[in-house]
Amino acid sequence: MPDTPRTKAALATLLADNTSGDISPQDLRDFLESMDLPYGEAYISSSASTSFPDDTTWTKISGTTTLGEASDFDMPASNRLRYTGAATRKFVVSIAFSFNDDGSGLPLFRIAKNGTTAAKSEAGVPASWGFGGETAWAGCLQCIVELATNDYVELYGKSGTGGGGSSTVLTMNMIARALFD
Repeated sequence: MPDTPRTKAALATLLADNTSGDISPQDLRDFLESMDLPYGEAYISSSASTSFPDDTTWTKISGTTTLGEASDFDMPASNRLRYTGAATRKFVVSIAFSFNDDGSGLPLFRIAKNGTTAAKSEAGVPASWGFGGETAWAGCLQCIVELATNDYVELYGKSGTGGGGSSTVLTMNMIARALFD
């Protein structure tokens, strides 16, 4: 019999008191399988400028990304972390990044699931620092996202002011970690 991930509630019911001695070796293997939670990491290995047409259109961030540590995740395209596990799960998705812009107005960023941005993850610009005559900005996004097999997450941005503009994400680390639910 294959090992099967079980929900927290199903395990709690099984392990409540075990007065009848019903916990089998298979139940213990299922418990171990349930605790082996999926995770994935991607990071920018080569940055590129992203053009934002206006302040209403969310645009996928450009650049080349590399798949880092991963279990039940792959990266079929740059800036795309895809879940390949069988069970639908909730994940904490975190993206830490730095960027510079063309001076036309600081952009906004969001986490996107399957190309649709999550308003609850939106962030502007919390910090900046100067180096080499340029200013770089830093941001961090985080939210809980439910992913089924082949769902994916990406970083999107748009102009934060009335016109368009462009930004270059210089560094990025995107991590998805499953919650034991």
